[in-house]
Amino acid sequence: MDEIVAATRARDAATAAGQNQADRQAAYNAELARQQRINAAIFAEPPRWVLIKRKAFNDTRMEDSLLQYIDKKHTQVDWYSTIITLRETGHKIGYTRDHFKRVLHRFISYFKPEMNQIGQRMGIDELARLLMTSTMPINERELIITEIKKLTRRQSESLRVPMSNLYSLATTYYNDATDGETQRNKILFQGLLNFTTGTTKEQLQKLITYSQLHKIKLDYHDTLETCIISEKSSGSPKTDLKFGQSENVMVFQSTFSPNDALKNAEKTPVNSRNNSRDSSYSRNSSDRRKNQDRDRRTSSDKQSRSDSRDNDYSRQRTPTSYRSSRDEPRYPSRSYSSEISSRDSRHYRPESRNSEYSRSSEYLRKSRARSNSPYQNKTVIPGLNCSPNYKSGDN
Repeated sequence: MDEIVAATRARDAATAAGQNQADRQAAYNAELARQQRINAAIFAEPPRWVLIKRKAFNDTRMEDSLLQYIDKKHTQVDWYSTIITLRETGHKIGYTRDHFKRVLHRFISYFKPEMNQIGQRMGIDELARLLMTSTMPINERELIITEIKKLTRRQSESLRVPMSNLYSLATTYYNDATDGETQRNKILFQGLLNFTTGTTKEQLQKLITYSQLHKIKLDYHDTLETCIISEKSSGSPKTDLKFGQSENVMVFQSTFSPNDALKNAEKTPVNSRNNSRDSSYSRNSSDRRKNQDRDRRTSSDKQSRSDSRDNDYSRQRTPTSYRSSRDEPRYPSRSYSSEISSRDSRHYRPESRNSEYSRSSEYLRKSRARSNSPYQNKTVIPGLNCSPNYKSGDN
């Protein structure tokens, strides 16, 4: 008997007899100690097991309900699952080995008659093992991978439907993994790529690539909602999309693995796009400085080349001699050339120099204006950081 139950009963009896608190507690302690001694003596003896046989015959209707099949027509038995279920049920209602043997032989005579003779010569354990081996299931993890590869997004079906199924399967697959969340996200983002098409898929790929380069951790749920919003404007797939049809079917070796946290003000798709735009603006600040330096160097080089051409042209047009060439040397002296150049350059300076200078100044002014624009070299992602109707040729 349970020791606490026996002691409680003794105390209740003392209470009914009108004993005081001390006597009731003494009765409780005494019965508790007595029952403990009794139980210790019983547990010290080795157990004597008796096999209890079930006298009633098999209930064939109940046994037939335990059959499980591997085909829709119910002609091929899943022996592995059927025998496991039969064993559990038989133990609950007291089946003997003879009961189990009768059940198996009855099933074999109907579904596998070719095994009747050999089954009669085999023991119950060997026969059950032989049948179970014929329909042994694959590894549980391999089974989940197979189900993941078979996932399909039907035509015009919401992206949320296949992604919910993928989320459940991936969570189950990595349930015991130490980095389960990271590995699951790899499969989920691969699923987003496999279950989208057109503009949505292109912009999603750009977003993933950007997150890889800048080590930004993308939130799966925010990204899913953003893709759903994008498909409302760009359209949903017109054909069925299977997870396993992609070239990147090895999702468990996915190349993208975002690391750091994404700094969003709010956990919403809109804020995700705004922050993406801000990040893009910060990224291009260094590019704008490089463009400004390049434009200044380009303008300076053009001005230098223009001055050089003007000087050469001026020297060609300047009258280097007022006397006969036979009386003067082939090349005039530096002082004479300088004097003539300084005196007459205003008459012989070509008009092209002024126009070239004006064009260079205008080019430099426009280059600086473009460089200072906050949208210079900005990565435009329709539906993510700008209007979904934006086209690359628009100004």
